[in-house]
Amino acid sequence: MLISVVVCTRDRAEDLRQTLHSLATVKIPDGCACELLLIDNASTDHTQAVFAATEMFNMTVRPLHESIPGLSSARNLGLSHARGEIIVFTDDDLRYSPEWLEVMTKPLRSREAEAVTGAMRLASHLERDWMLPLHYCLLAAPLGDSLAAAELIGANMAIQRQVLSQIPWFDTELGPGALGFGDDTLFGMQVREAGYRIATVPLGTEHHFLPERLTRASFLSHAAKLGKSAAYTSYHWEHESHKMARVNFYRKIVQLAVWRWSHPNEVQKLEGMHLSEIHHLRSLHLYGQALIERRRPRNYKRHGLLKLRKNNDV
Repeated sequence: MLISVVVCTRDRAEDLRQTLHSLATVKIPDGCACELLLIDNASTDHTQAVFAATEMFNMTVRPLHESIPGLSSARNLGLSHARGEIIVFTDDDLRYSPEWLEVMTKPLRSREAEAVTGAMRLASHLERDWMLPLHYCLLAAPLGDSLAAAELIGANMAIQRQVLSQIPWFDTELGPGALGFGDDTLFGMQVREAGYRIATVPLGTEHHFLPERLTRASFLSHAAKLGKSAAYTSYHWEHESHKMARVNFYRKIVQLAVWRWSHPNEVQKLEGMHLSEIHHLRSLHLYGQALIERRRPRNYKRHGLLKLRKNNDV
């Protein structure tokens, strides 16, 4: 059995170098072979030099280039080139235990499920006392029961090839480089809608993102992107009408302003973000984006598996 591991990267050459060093230590499951698809998503740094220097003794390496910026476009290129019966997606800033690939693919190899989402943990130097379970979820490292079997997490997920017969691509209007998030979430919802089973595995990869992701500025951007991505999915896929979007948008502006006025110490913090402010900001941008989306024809039938318009026909 062939397993395809897909790593998409953009302008994070040194993070990628460390990730590849870790991948080189991963054991390949018995009876399997593995290919690594390295996808450069229009990088402007020395990513190509890292590609050229990569030597893997546990898997063959296939470098690819996607000139259209956007993680979904890069992932779709990976889907179109992957030869494996199992396709595993992972990020360019993770570290792996030797058993990672064996554990991630076991439910697929045994036919217990058609998709898998894997746990991740934060690197110890990124842990903070102020973090609550929702912060961990926002950082793609959900704790324990927060790892929902109904969802896929793009940094650590796997599918059987047969899934692509019904859900052939990620929506390029979602994800980093587009609205910000939700490409993996929508894909997972479609997987579930198609009747496929999603398993969860507890063995965690370790997330080594840059500490700047913990700043208040980063969480401000994160919350806004979450709202915009949720608006897209709720309108186009779930067929929410958002009739009160304009009223709710202005209501949220007032609520957010009042909350910030009454919590001056919170808005002065350099790291982290209060959960209430995250909620207000996410909702504000959800309603704002809903005002934009509802002027468009819907991209899916309700809970549809195929986009009605081409991915690049925005």
